[in-house]
Amino acid sequence: MLNFGTSAFLKLLYQNAKPQRRTIRDRVRSTGDGGYDFHRSLRLRVKRRLVDGEALASIMTTIDQIARQPERNSVRNGMEQLEDWRRAYPGTISGFSSVAYESPAGLFSVSFTPDFGVQIGPRSVAAHVWNTKEPALVEHLTYGALALFPPLYEGGNRPDDLAVLSLRDGTLYRLDDAAKFEALGAELATRIDDIIRDVRDELGLPGGDEHAPGPRL
Repeated sequence: MLNFGTSAFLKLLYQNAKPQRRTIRDRVRSTGDGGYDFHRSLRLRVKRRLVDGEALASIMTTIDQIARQPERNSVRNGMEQLEDWRRAYPGTISGFSSVAYESPAGLFSVSFTPDFGVQIGPRSVAAHVWNTKEPALVEHLTYGALALFPPLYEGGNRPDDLAVLSLRDGTLYRLDDAAKFEALGAELATRIDDIIRDVRDELGLPGGDEHAPGPRL
């Protein structure tokens, strides 16, 4: 089974057909989980800043410890954009757990990992940070992906809404109405299953962990 993080899955969905297939082929042929996570440094610092309440100045002094200059620049710009966004959304910050969705055929899973939660009016919003330059964020595909996760949250720490915060433009893409995008989410998941299956067949690989979809409750 292929395992995707939130940003990796969104990036996959945003790609055109050929690069999307190439990405899946590379993941199928690899024994890893997708390689180096360029944005992990930023997401860890976002959590330290918002959830843990660490001072911005303290966090900014750690950025020079990042070995790669493009990554340093991305983290620095991302943290500056986060501060601008926070001034517009000053609601109470909280934390939410991650959840993982398994595809209908069992060929991949994708985790939704909130970097922070924020209270906006009466609703608690679990948000994942996006800071990728290319491919560009596609709004309806973002909502389709987010719609996979609300049914997986249970108990008292369930957010009222899910979102992706784009630090490229400061926009918070809130799912709001999950039911509106459930069909699109299911369609996207089935499409990725189909591509994985086709790539595995093309490479002469066995069917992996594929199984027939279980009954929907």
